[in-house]
Amino acid sequence: MPDVFVGIDTSNYSDYYRTLVRRGIFNSFMLEYADKNRSAINSRFRTFDEFKEKFKFSGEEIASL
Repeated sequence: MPDVFVGIDTSNYSDYYRTLVRRGIFNSFMLEYADKNRSAINSRFRTFDEFKEKFKFSGEEIASL
């Protein structure tokens, strides 16, 4: 245990967000999205670093979440 304990700042998380995380909604959405779009993602991004830097969800994709 460290000499000084600093707790995680959760002030930016709403109850709604915590509920989505607790129920696994984000994980389910991402796994389904990756399965449906795997070939398009692989052809568009050659490396993980490129994906990490350039990938953005469209407004439609966010609305589908």
